[in-house]
Amino acid sequence: MSVLAFTWDPVKVATNLRKHGVWILQVGVPAREIVRELQTETTQAVDEVPSRPSRASAPTLIVPRAPWRTYPGMMKPIANRGPLLVLVSTLAACSGGSPTSAPTPAPSAGAVVATPAPALAAPAPRPAGCALGNGTYKAPCGREGPRLLPEVEGAIDRLVKSRPTLFELTTEAAPGRYRVLDQAAVEQGVIDNLTASGLCAQENVGGIEVKNTNSFSETYKIVESSGFLWRGEDLYRKTCTPAAFPVDATAAIARIRVAFYEMSCGRGASQQPPGFAAINAGCRGALTASPKDSDEDDVPAAVHGPDISWEIEDGGGFIVQVGDYPGVPFNKLVYGRAPGGFSICATVKGVRGCMNGRVL
Repeated sequence: MSVLAFTWDPVKVATNLRKHGVWILQVGVPAREIVRELQTETTQAVDEVPSRPSRASAPTLIVPRAPWRTYPGMMKPIANRGPLLVLVSTLAACSGGSPTSAPTPAPSAGAVVATPAPALAAPAPRPAGCALGNGTYKAPCGREGPRLLPEVEGAIDRLVKSRPTLFELTTEAAPGRYRVLDQAAVEQGVIDNLTASGLCAQENVGGIEVKNTNSFSETYKIVESSGFLWRGEDLYRKTCTPAAFPVDATAAIARIRVAFYEMSCGRGASQQPPGFAAINAGCRGALTASPKDSDEDDVPAAVHGPDISWEIEDGGGFIVQVGDYPGVPFNKLVYGRAPGGFSICATVKGVRGCMNGRVL
């Protein structure tokens, strides 16, 4: 860090400073006017600058406290008494050796030092989930007439305006019913706009669910089967009272029932009735896993989701052979091979259930 003071000949010093990459930060003031003022107030002579500062580092002005005199358009005032100091940060040359920097001296008492403005804090993220709380999947539903249709229509309008590339705006089934190019993105965009407006919304098998209270919720279909937007009351599907979403699937599932629901055997072979945990050798049984609630009712697939894991605890390979049921992950095909016991288990949302059966 080099400390430079103006001499009795400010023109000469200013010229030397400029050659070394230092510029006076007073804008709009004629040079001769500043020179005349400084000539009367500086005494120390500096003819040459010892080292050449880097142009990459802008000078910082530190002005001793004193009565101020200002010129029109100046960025910094100049002192009425005492020299004006310019602190210049110098950087090592790029070629040869690693760069080093000299320690920064502490400003003298009473000095006025410019400090950067604090950075603005980032906005807090919106909390996940629905602030209104859970609903119940057992809520009775029917067509009672839409109450949240204006909010849904507004969310669609904002999406068309903010993300027009999701639509083919030159093709309409009716005014405003544009062709949809990405149905999943459109439905999620409508959900995001509704959530930003303070409502609760989520995807549903039949479209999207919306609520602004736990006393009811409504289902809307955003995109028709032909790929165009629905508009007006055609968007509305049903109302559930009380609200039917969201549902905590883990809390809803009390147990997993694993059982045969179909049995088939070769000609002349006897078979066990479905529902029993037994299969005759040479027969094939269709097995299913059913999430049940505390009332022994089936938990809907929209609540428990599509994920399931299967395990053969005992008897796999020699006593029974187990295969996938095409396109139905909650079902398995079981082939009886030899008499003995077997155990097949399924887990959904962390809840596990097993069937302990026998091959006869």
